[in-house]
Amino acid sequence: MGMTYKDIEDNISKYIEEHQKKISIMEKYRQYSKNKVGRFHKDRVIRNLRMCGKIQDFISSDGYLIFPGIDGTNYTTQLTVEDILVEDTLPKTSIETLKKYSVGEKPKIIVNSEEERKWIKDFERREKIHNKLKKLTHDSLVVGDSFFKVEEKDGKAKVILLKKENIIIVPDNWDDSEAGLYIYVVKKNKNKKDYLHVEIFEPNGKVHVLNNYEDKKFKKVDERKVKGDVDLGLGEFNIHHIQGIYEDETSLYSNSIYEGLTSTFVELTTRNTAISIVLNKYGNPRLVGADDLTEEDEETGEKIVKLDTDYIQSSDPENAAAYRYLTPPADFISTSFPHTDRMLKNAYSQLGVNEISLGLSQDGGIVSGEAFKKAITPTLNACRDIANNLYVPVIKMYQQAYKIETGKDLEIEIEFQDGISLSEKEIIENEKALVEAKLISRTTILKNRGIKNPKNELKLIAEEQKLLDVFENTEIDIPSGDVDE
Repeated sequence: MGMTYKDIEDNISKYIEEHQKKISIMEKYRQYSKNKVGRFHKDRVIRNLRMCGKIQDFISSDGYLIFPGIDGTNYTTQLTVEDILVEDTLPKTSIETLKKYSVGEKPKIIVNSEEERKWIKDFERREKIHNKLKKLTHDSLVVGDSFFKVEEKDGKAKVILLKKENIIIVPDNWDDSEAGLYIYVVKKNKNKKDYLHVEIFEPNGKVHVLNNYEDKKFKKVDERKVKGDVDLGLGEFNIHHIQGIYEDETSLYSNSIYEGLTSTFVELTTRNTAISIVLNKYGNPRLVGADDLTEEDEETGEKIVKLDTDYIQSSDPENAAAYRYLTPPADFISTSFPHTDRMLKNAYSQLGVNEISLGLSQDGGIVSGEAFKKAITPTLNACRDIANNLYVPVIKMYQQAYKIETGKDLEIEIEFQDGISLSEKEIIENEKALVEAKLISRTTILKNRGIKNPKNELKLIAEEQKLLDVFENTEIDIPSGDVDE
């Protein structure tokens, strides 16, 4: 007997309060996926930048940019570090790369009848299923888990995506490695009054709906039974959980692929920004000399230097060494490259990408699809794990939606595609290898290639081969000797 609503009836507020503590880290990772690591950790970046040698001369402790005045004093601009941050693009591009090779191409849905195929096409178009698969994959990578439910509205199935921030998984009383209940919590507003809407999903298919609109204490306002093809005998919930590729052994949730990479991402952003500051100073150097090249502005009385570059007057002409440009020290740039490269490779390893899958390197030019697949093996391995985690929930999505709309069961198979195009020669070689290994029939191969009647096609191929064999095995006598003119 699985857990029921009664097991937690008096402790719902406590579960919600405990879950609130986990939400901040999810928001952090969502910002990472938008390439906003530096903005999220601005204070850390400022501290790091002020430790980069002379870079601290250009940044105040509160993050404002500093420029020296011609009178030797510094002045603070209205620009902050946020205005010059150079974010590293790895957090976002790694997610987009994994999505591209796992669900970038629409999965192949295999059903038995033409009626089912027509329904699949309409359902996918109406519910924008491919787009929703991308969003579910995105969340399972970024925050570790994604969730959805299938409900009926006006006789049609609706696929509703749910954010991890709104889902509480309650461990089972008997086996805490399994989910006992799922709680969905979302803030709503009615008559300009905020309240919490709560849905509690039981493994027996029941969904209890509560809210605290009237009072601080939660009150049940509805109870409904699951609709669709969810096997209650197996204790399945009317909520579907897609786990990330990194499981958390101490929790029923999975970890973000960013877990443990915060310091690396912050350091990469710090270095990008520091190098940008130095290069900007090299591109716009200040000039030092013994002469006073300032002129007084007739309107403001301010002393200005009418040169194409900034100029600083030296107080000691003997030490000015005529004129020279002042440039910030940049030794750290070259010495930081090997360490930066090592940080990137460590990050690539955890994220499941490499320079080739990210599009940063062609590795001498890769022309064949099979060679490209071998070159991005770590990425395809991660994408295989993504597809495995999607497989059962996505099948349940189609089956439950079909049952809601038709009342019938749906036998379905799904094949995820990496979207990497092979040459015709490579395709034929792969098909030949499968036939020789007795893993697929010639009939199936022809069917996959769009031949409407593969058996007739095989018959034609056999007949042609017989004719060719006749010609190959027939000896033709060519007369020899002189030919009369």
